Amino acid sequence: MKVDYIIKNGRVIDPSRNLDSVETVYMKAGKICSIPPDEPVKAGYTLDASDCLVIPGMIDYHEHVNYNLTEVGIPADLATLPKGVTTVVDCGTSGPTNCLGLIERLNTLLVKTRLYIHISPLGLSTRQYYAPLIPEKWDLDQFDYVCEKGADK
Repeated sequence: MKVDYIIKNGRVIDPSRNLDSVETVYMKAGKICSIPPDEPVKAGYTLDASDCLVIPGMIDYHEHVNYNLTEVGIPADLATLPKGVTTVVDCGTSGPTNCLGLIERLNTLLVKTRLYIHISPLGLSTRQYYAPLIPEKWDLDQFDYVCEKGADK
């Protein structure tokens, strides 16, 4: 059988299968696959994961990834993927007036990203001051619009 990757000698931890042991992992087309015990395997790449953990992608439930569009955002892929985080949730970095740029940019990120849009117009976009938390300043129609536009994000 031909696979894309073989990851060998790593400590595989998979809580969904109650697994914690040194294993060989085979990947094909971006997914883990099983190989019958006696079947010969060829791989495009083989990684020796000795002294490493092999785990499912982790989720960071509180990040601010609206990088370059807000003062407090981080570059999502650079800051998360090297640490094993494959999914992040942006927790209100943007509000209805400045979140459309982030919504449009999500398709360019490797890390899967979900958003919480802050109710205040600018969200938590700066360290200088907090965006107005005065309900009279909120544009609920715009908030509804951006929530609808980014509903699957």
